[in-house]
Amino acid sequence: MGEENEVVETDDYSGCELRIWAELSKDPGLTEAFQKGVDVHCYVATKLFGKEVTKKDKERTPAKTLNFGGRI
Repeated sequence: MGEENEVVETDDYSGCELRIWAELSKDPGLTEAFQKGVDVHCYVATKLFGKEVTKKDKERTPAKTLNFGGRI
């Protein structure tokens, strides 16, 4: 177990990879989504499926998988 007064820190970079990807790719839509605080997985799902997708919609899951380099 840890020492007394020991501090353990965890960090969640909240999709940092996707923000870097948007910046490096210079994708205007993705960059704008991040600047406006739009959920990037919903943004990508909306583009993929041609309809407005919210966090509650099932289409968000495959977009999230795709965003992180998985197969859909």
